[in-house]
Amino acid sequence: MRTREPYAGAKPLTEFYVQPEVQFTDDIDLLHRPVSAETCIGFEEYSRMQTRVRKMHGARRMAPPPYATSDAALRKVLVAYLERRAFSKTQRDLLHEVAPCSEIQAINRAQQVLLSHRPRKIETLRRLSQEFVALKKKPNPDAKRLKTLQVQIRNVDTLLRIEGNVAALVTGVLYWYYRCGFDSVKVASEAGISPIHIRQLLKRIADTWEEVTGTKIPRVERHDRREPRPCGCGCGRMTKMGRFVPGHCSRKRVL
Repeated sequence: MRTREPYAGAKPLTEFYVQPEVQFTDDIDLLHRPVSAETCIGFEEYSRMQTRVRKMHGARRMAPPPYATSDAALRKVLVAYLERRAFSKTQRDLLHEVAPCSEIQAINRAQQVLLSHRPRKIETLRRLSQEFVALKKKPNPDAKRLKTLQVQIRNVDTLLRIEGNVAALVTGVLYWYYRCGFDSVKVASEAGISPIHIRQLLKRIADTWEEVTGTKIPRVERHDRREPRPCGCGCGRMTKMGRFVPGHCSRKRVL
């Protein structure tokens, strides 16, 4: 097979197209204009790309707890939370007296207890699913019972996913929420559970820390930076809520 020789003076393909490199930038103009000569990205290429936006959290009511920045405190609260989830208070006190162990051994012991409950929960999930399907096939199903079954099935399914590896999930949630600065919605997308469960998990971990250490996590004091200004209607009253005092408007402007 013969190949055609390039004609004299032909330019190599590398001079016409340069393979763009993956770059991370904080330039707002480039983020809003990904298709440009600066990025060397065309509309056809951009249509096949995947984009991801990671939004930082806004103001929070609670100050960062000690386990948000300390690995030792994180291990301490992780062990306490797993034991609190797997054992009752009487069982926890008995285990600490009879069978003391290291942190990793305590985590593995609590995880094995949680895994031993999975067959019973799987059977519960199967029974609820069968009832839901049977009720769905009826001509006039009970809408209230269907909604209740949907909630119960969703809760048991989430519980099975959480208890598959609680230590890894809790560590990831604390890392994403505190050290990466994600909000509950973004943490939920990373962890694969709902934002409601993320907020419940963070609250229970904070309660566990306060129970173990006996110290309260301080709340962040919010200061209103808006300066009061006179109402736009000319009444002489001051407001921080906008141009007018609540109940006043431009029609009541004093001439």
